[in-house]
Amino acid sequence: MKAGFRASGDYNSQSISDLGVVSRGGCGIGDVRRCAAHPVPKQATLAIEHFSVIQGTTWSGAHDRAGTRLAEKYPNVKYVYREEVGPDAAVPYAEELIAQGANIVVGNAEFMGLP
Repeated sequence: MKAGFRASGDYNSQSISDLGVVSRGGCGIGDVRRCAAHPVPKQATLAIEHFSVIQGTTWSGAHDRAGTRLAEKYPNVKYVYREEVGPDAAVPYAEELIAQGANIVVGNAEFMGLP
């Protein structure tokens, strides 16, 4: 199993939260209105649990490229990941990533039903 980290550079330009992409609580996905009851965090950490290795694969490779691109495009987004996550490790790894600051966790396989 491998863990990794990719982040964008300067945190001063337009953010993904300014576009209303991040959803919290009762606020709708893609809703560009600010939701006072659930403010969007200034920094987002996207964690992806890959069921396979990234190198040389289409499915996990595509998810990795997407996470990398989001971190490059939006200065307030950091991308972290785990590779080769099996069914028994999905939830413990998700909890670990959340404890390390991830506020968006995605599993890229059916067996990764996260609580």
